[in-house]
Amino acid sequence: MGGQESSRGYLLQTLACLLEAVRTPDWDEVTIEPDVPGEKVDILWRAQGRQRAVQVKSSQNQISLAQAKQWATALRHSYQADAYELQLFGPTAGSVVDLDEHKHDGVVVRPPQPLDVQGAKEKAAHRLHAYLNEAFLPPVSPRAKLLDLLVDGLVSRLLDAATAGRSIPRRAFNELLNDWISETRESEGFVGASQQHEAALLLGHVSRADLARRLRVASAPLRDWPATLGDDVWLEREELDRIRAKISESSSSVTLVVGGPGSGKSALLSRLLSEMTDVMPALGIKADILGIDVTTAEALTKVLKLPSSIPTCLQAAKNENGALLVLDQLDVLAEIQCLTTDRLSVLLDLVERAAEIDGVHVVASCRTFERQHDHRLRGIDATVLELDPISWELIQPIVAEAGYSPDQFAPGLQQALRQPFMLKAFLDMGVSSEQASSVASAHGMLDSFYLDKLPEGEESARFLERLATEIANRESMWLPTSRYVGERLLIDQLVEAGVLHRRPDGRQFGFRHQLWYEHARARAFVANDGGLADFVLRRQSTLSVRSVLLSSLQYLRDLDEEAYVRECNGLLGSTARPHIRGLVVDFVGQVETPMDAEVGWIARELRDRERRTRALASIAGRPSWLAILQADVLPALVREQPPVPNLARVLREAGAFAPHAVCTLLEPWLADNSLAGMCAWVLMGVSDWDDRALAIARRLVTVDNVDRHVVRQLVSAVSAQHPEAAPQLVRDYLAPKVAAAISAARADDDEH
Repeated sequence: MGGQESSRGYLLQTLACLLEAVRTPDWDEVTIEPDVPGEKVDILWRAQGRQRAVQVKSSQNQISLAQAKQWATALRHSYQADAYELQLFGPTAGSVVDLDEHKHDGVVVRPPQPLDVQGAKEKAAHRLHAYLNEAFLPPVSPRAKLLDLLVDGLVSRLLDAATAGRSIPRRAFNELLNDWISETRESEGFVGASQQHEAALLLGHVSRADLARRLRVASAPLRDWPATLGDDVWLEREELDRIRAKISESSSSVTLVVGGPGSGKSALLSRLLSEMTDVMPALGIKADILGIDVTTAEALTKVLKLPSSIPTCLQAAKNENGALLVLDQLDVLAEIQCLTTDRLSVLLDLVERAAEIDGVHVVASCRTFERQHDHRLRGIDATVLELDPISWELIQPIVAEAGYSPDQFAPGLQQALRQPFMLKAFLDMGVSSEQASSVASAHGMLDSFYLDKLPEGEESARFLERLATEIANRESMWLPTSRYVGERLLIDQLVEAGVLHRRPDGRQFGFRHQLWYEHARARAFVANDGGLADFVLRRQSTLSVRSVLLSSLQYLRDLDEEAYVRECNGLLGSTARPHIRGLVVDFVGQVETPMDAEVGWIARELRDRERRTRALASIAGRPSWLAILQADVLPALVREQPPVPNLARVLREAGAFAPHAVCTLLEPWLADNSLAGMCAWVLMGVSDWDDRALAIARRLVTVDNVDRHVVRQLVSAVSAQHPEAAPQLVRDYLAPKVAAAISAARADDDEH
């Protein structure tokens, strides 16, 4: 091994340690290059009296299955530990990826990582952002440069410790982070000075009024998005009131609106933008209109025809009320939809820069599922606002006024019509009452539109499916009109029907709504590619199969339950790669009303020690799944030792809707004082601090090894609901310490 390759190997080994250290706060001590027999153990973890031995291997040449097995066996027999892992960096044979249960000779073989030092650092920075919250440390913006500096500093400290053969306790690791962040915060104060200077220069050439006008012109695609039903009916949304209040009450803010497909995110943001344009300068951007060539901030500025960078324009244009930046449909640029994600990076950088400007408010939107599966969307430092379906009580009179009997609708159709897009599409269709009574789902309704209402019927359906396939291949939601001269009349008819729409200049056209596109894409796939499982498994090594898989699963679930169960059974079989199996599990985990087969799939995944982490993540925050699993599956998992990864997250998120159930499930962990920090983290999620939750909090603060950061967070959370109870928590925490100090002082006096 050459010197350069050897140095890279040591650095990757250190980064592997750091990645694991910030993945979870549930470790006690770590040693790199430990002084143990055999020299096969690169990293030794200690947690709750157990040891986990890890070997890290990296190579520029392809790592074969035989090599991986040889390394695993050598590690297993070199040192006596409680668990073993082999971590690989570099090109790896497919047989290694497909290793049965990702194990050999009792050694877990982790999915291989790219031989990319910078990529590993970026991943560590992302994980560090979440770790700071979980470890009760000062928060840092997810895209802040400080995260990169912290990663570099931690790598340096870990390398120093490895050279000296020192172990690093987690408490020391956390205190180091806390000190570094605090010192950095003290030295801040110059942020934004350069931005203000650039804004002043811009106002020397462009008036504030003209700048506001240019922002308004650039915002037309989002501002003009149809936000009302027929007859200009606006569905009042409580969420819009909350955004208005946040903007009026805060000097600056960042809000992320999340919701399912068709939940009205674009309509909400369009309405907000239209209202706020009269109050403050505002810029609205629809992510789906950005071409694949928008890979830099400069390119975005050019597309919007602005005189300077967007942050500078907002800084210069803001008035006494501030300025507003609205970004819609970030999810269309997420990695689960696109192979090229530079456009999303440009917009996320814009969010971060705009958020640093005093007086600027940022409101963005994305789908819930894409946010859960793209770490960059999860990393947006914002107040998250869930856009709930509209209540059926508000929908009924609207549907009844249109001449229908909503009480006779199938439950699936009622659920679909609670989404504004589906409600608008239903009313625009003008279907008969007989047809409405036969529709049982969202995709069933859209299929009915295809068959009965589209101009030219089957010809239109085939044309839309062809367009959807072309859009998927191009990774752009817009197609050039010049390529479809022969279908111009059909395009005109589909625009009139509300399925397609044109850009203002007429040179491009696309689907009116993302759901029309996804429906056409799923129809095209199901009609032309045969079995879903067979198609996906033959192409599972490619990333492009992901969006097809997800849209097709929803289509099948809505329209053909038997086919859906059959295809999912095939996709969850032994030949599926982890990322495919994981996507299916994620899809099943987010369904609102699980069917029996889906309950069986999730229960099976939770019983598998290697796959349960992903399954737990998929059901986190889902009331229906907690209700199904809290009787037997979750209690069994809580009793396992060591604690199952991601189980604490499931319990914490369940605290928002089932606090009593969470307190019950915590009991086995409360019996182990070493888990006090994790129990406190879970308890922080409860929405109702009743007597039982308060009793648990008082119990936790008296544990000997409880971290002071944990106590501070608990006291803060309790005081928000029960100010009178917070002092008692402080007394409970201090009482044994004061008693110990008095006892020590008396003992010292006795000696003298």
